Amino acid sequence: MLKIALISSYASPLAVNRSVDCDSLGLYVAQLGSELGALGCQVDIFTRRDRIEQPQVHYWRPNVRIIHVPAGPPAVLASEHMQPFIEQFGRFMAGFARRQRGGYDIAHACDPSSGCAAQQLRRTLGVPYVITLSAFPAQQGGAAAVALQQQSLDNADRVLVLCRQQRDALQGVPGRAPPRIDIVPGGFDPALFWPVRLRARGVLGLPTDAFLALHVGRLAPGHGIDTAIEGMAKLAGRHAVAARLLVLGAAVPDEDSHLARPLDAAPSRQPCETPQSTRSQQPSQSQPPNQSPPLLQWHQRAHVSEFQRLRDLAGRLDVEIAFVRPQPASALRHWYSAADVCIATPCHNAFGAAVLGAMACATPVVGAAVGCIDAMVVDGETGYLVAPRDPAALAGRLASLHANPAQARSLGVQGWRRAHRHYTWRRVAQRHMAVYAQVLAGVAADVASDGASELAGKVASHGGASASLA
Repeated sequence: MLKIALISSYASPLAVNRSVDCDSLGLYVAQLGSELGALGCQVDIFTRRDRIEQPQVHYWRPNVRIIHVPAGPPAVLASEHMQPFIEQFGRFMAGFARRQRGGYDIAHACDPSSGCAAQQLRRTLGVPYVITLSAFPAQQGGAAAVALQQQSLDNADRVLVLCRQQRDALQGVPGRAPPRIDIVPGGFDPALFWPVRLRARGVLGLPTDAFLALHVGRLAPGHGIDTAIEGMAKLAGRHAVAARLLVLGAAVPDEDSHLARPLDAAPSRQPCETPQSTRSQQPSQSQPPNQSPPLLQWHQRAHVSEFQRLRDLAGRLDVEIAFVRPQPASALRHWYSAADVCIATPCHNAFGAAVLGAMACATPVVGAAVGCIDAMVVDGETGYLVAPRDPAALAGRLASLHANPAQARSLGVQGWRRAHRHYTWRRVAQRHMAVYAQVLAGVAADVASDGASELAGKVASHGGASASLA
């Protein structure tokens, strides 16, 4: 049975439902760890303790434990604040690994910061490691921190990227030997996402006759929500199509001001907005007492500022838009299924969770041709690709879907098939296990080669000694 140390220094799988950001890395760790455990691996997820009451070892899922590492203060920290505590994190992890019977076969660092801790595990115990790179290492924390993260990539037994564009960019860095790279994308959970189109709008209280476009993701610059708003304006102005935009994931504290212009059914009346999603907007009342108020306040300010900017933009362009609070995972299939189209137009690479959720619910996607989206969406077959920051092209594709509902349904069905063929978390976990097997086979071959060389040296030395005695 393969024993895996899955390292996520700052993004805990337990934080997916309680964090302000609903961090995609936390979701990636949660899903990958769970699926590896379901495949029979023994998985320990190492993540930093962010609350004083957290147990050191939490038995989370079958074959999966979460190890809360006491590194730094027991409070939520952003990724750029993690670097000063990485050495402490790695020392604890190495000590914990020594106490485990048989140790670990392989370590998997889920981000460059965690790769620094994985290096310590290999230096002290010889555990090989792979590292997932969802984006280029952040140029934050000073030159020393950036150098350490780059070193963790250079020394990794394998670097995993989410798409071909990332691989090509890494291999094209001048002055560096290309690392050993495998492409392993993110995935979706078919137990959570499937088409429920016939009843979705009724469940959510949405109008049945409106053309609805959906954008899923937190409010942050670069996520392409402004492009979606501008595209909707051009859809009305150039193509005479009246449409409505739903922006799901707006963690805005002021519940009374979350609509720029009202839908027929306001989100506050929607049955899928559980107390859990409401609490995510009121951290002062429900967040654990040991979370870091400055970080929470920073996230709130950032969300509110972006919300106000986007609301003002929609108002100026006369776009009908609703900002909907984050929803529990069990409700998302209704939102994806209720939409006529899912818009995903970020300016940078992402895990692609929203795109896969839409595809799994047979909703066509119009996405920016960047990173994972470019790989997941087959242009003209499972959806459409447009250039980033091109609202005119976006409007043209939306108009085409509005004018050809049969074609839109066909794109959705093909997207559903592609998602199930390539992107379930079970299939993604199997691809990770194949990479682990290749790494371990290479390590075994190196050990055998080193052993043979050492034995040959001993034989030669013994032969020379015998000759001299003769």
